[in-house]
Amino acid sequence: MQNSKNILAITIGREAESVFKKKVIHILKKKYTIKEVFVENFVQGFSIFLKERYSFLVVTHPNRWIQKNRDSSNILARCIEVLEDNEHYAVCQPAIIYGRLEKEYIHITKQKKTHTYLKFIDDSYLVVKGNVANNFSPGHFIQDGKMDWNSYIKEINFYGYESLRICKEYLEVKKLYASQNESKNILDSVDLINQIFSKKHFDVGIDLSSLDPIFNGTSEYAIGLLDGLVDKLKTQNISFQIIANNLTIEKFKLEKYKEYIVESNLRGNSFYKILFIPQQIFSLNTMEIISQNCLKYIFTMLDAIALRCKYISEKISIDISSSIAFRFSENILSISKSSASDIESYFAERRIDGKVLPILLTKEAKCKESEVQNAPEFNERNYVLIIGNGFKHKALERTLNELSDTKLKVVVIADERIREKFGKSFQIFTSGRLSEKLVDILYANSRLILYPSLYEGFGLPVLGAIQLGKPILVYNSDVNRELKKEFDRIHCIHFFDTFSELSGKLQELNNENIENYKPNSVNRKWKDVGEETAGVIIKNLKSNIDFDRINERILSMK
Repeated sequence: MQNSKNILAITIGREAESVFKKKVIHILKKKYTIKEVFVENFVQGFSIFLKERYSFLVVTHPNRWIQKNRDSSNILARCIEVLEDNEHYAVCQPAIIYGRLEKEYIHITKQKKTHTYLKFIDDSYLVVKGNVANNFSPGHFIQDGKMDWNSYIKEINFYGYESLRICKEYLEVKKLYASQNESKNILDSVDLINQIFSKKHFDVGIDLSSLDPIFNGTSEYAIGLLDGLVDKLKTQNISFQIIANNLTIEKFKLEKYKEYIVESNLRGNSFYKILFIPQQIFSLNTMEIISQNCLKYIFTMLDAIALRCKYISEKISIDISSSIAFRFSENILSISKSSASDIESYFAERRIDGKVLPILLTKEAKCKESEVQNAPEFNERNYVLIIGNGFKHKALERTLNELSDTKLKVVVIADERIREKFGKSFQIFTSGRLSEKLVDILYANSRLILYPSLYEGFGLPVLGAIQLGKPILVYNSDVNRELKKEFDRIHCIHFFDTFSELSGKLQELNNENIENYKPNSVNRKWKDVGEETAGVIIKNLKSNIDFDRINERILSMK
C-alpha cells in the first residue's frame, strides 16, 4: 500500500460535531488520513491549508445539514474516488437535496448516472483537489469573508478543470436563499427533485396552457373530460392544478374551477409529480417547460396527421418535439384504437418504440332541443351540412369542387380560406369562431351530414350525427369503420370510397325517408372519458419514479 495522502477537512462552526467518524479511509488500495479543523469561516480554514501540503481540501457546513450528526466519511470516499479517476476533475460534491427526501425518492441513489458536471455549486459539502487549490487559490474569490465558489469553478474551468456532483450519494441540507437551484439550472434528476422544495408542489397538473381558445375537436376533448377527471382526483384526495391562460379560461367558462386554476404565466411557481397534457406536443419550447416542471408526464396524441403530412410538419419541425415527447412520456393516450395503432406504427418506423393507450371519446350536445328549434341565429332546414377546415386532409376543396353543380342545398362549416374561395357558391360558416349553440343549431337543422376527411384520429361529427339521428356520409377509413362498430346502432354511418361518388350518394341519402333515422344517445359520456383518463394518471402517480428516464429526458432537451 502506498504512503498515506493527507486531507484537510474544514468544518465551519466551532461548536459543530465531527462529521468524520473515520480519521483514516482506504480508497482503491490507497490510505487517506483526515485532519479535521473547526473554524468560524472559510478564510480561517484556508490559512491552515496553506501551511502544509494536502492532497485534498474538504469544506463542510454541518450547521446547514438536516441530519446534524451524520458521518460523511463514505461521501468523502466516493468524492475522492471520482476525483482520482481523471486529472481534469477538480471539485466534487454529493447530491445536495434542499429538504428531507420522501421515501419514494430515496432510490435516486440507484440511478445509473454516476455524476453530473456542475455550473453552480453549494458549499455545504465539497471536496477540492489540493494541487488545484494551490495553483488556483480560492483566496482570490473571497469577499466580505465569504467564498464565491461559483466564480471559482467558472475560473478553473477556463483551464479544463471540471466540477462534479456524484449522484449516488446525497446530503439533505437547508437552503440558504430562495433562488438556489432555479429551474433554469436543471442538469439532472437531483435538480428536478429539488424543485419540490422550492415551489408549491402538487400531485397532478392538468396543462391547458397550449390550448387554442377556439371551438374545435382538440378543445372539445380537452374541456369535455375535465369534469370527470377533476371529480375523480378530488374523491381520491389527490392535489392538482389546472394550468390555463386567461383567454382559454374565458372562452371555455373555466371559472368554475377557479380554486384549482393557475394562470400560465405563473406556472413556474409550481411543480408536479405528474403532468397531463390533453393534446399533442408540437414544440421544443413546450417540451422544455414540461420537462422542467414535473417528474413524469402523460399526454394525448390525437393522431399522427401533422407528422405524416409533411406540408404541416416540415414547417415547424414538429417531428423532433413529438419524438422526444413520445419517447419519455409515462403513457401516451389516443382517442381511438385506429389512431393508437397508426401512432405506434409511425414511431416504430423511426425506431422509437412505445405503446399508445386508446380512450374512446364521445360527444354530448351542449344545447337542449328547445334551444335550437326556431333559433333566430339560423332557421333554414333540410340542407346538407359539410364539415371540415382548410387542412388538405380534410378534403373540403376536393369535395366542394366535386359538388359545384349540385342541386342540393349545402351549408359548410370551414375556415376563412375555404370561405374566401367558395363563399359565392356555398353558404359557409367560419369554424373556430362559432358558438357551441350555433354549431348545435347547424347540426340539428340539417337533413344529412357529409364529413369528407380522409384522415382522422376520431371524428366527433360522426357521433354528433348519431345522437341526432342524422345520416352521415364519411370516407371508408379504419377510424370510421371503428366508430360504426362501436357506436352506430341505428345505421347512420354511410361510406364513400371516391370523390366521384359523392354527388350520387348524397342524392340517395337525401331521397331516403328521414323517419328511418331516430335520435340515439351514444352510450358513453364525457364523464366516462374523464374518469378513465384519471385512472391512467393515478396509476402512474403511484408507480415508481424512473430516475434514469428523467436523466435521459433532461439530457435530450439540452
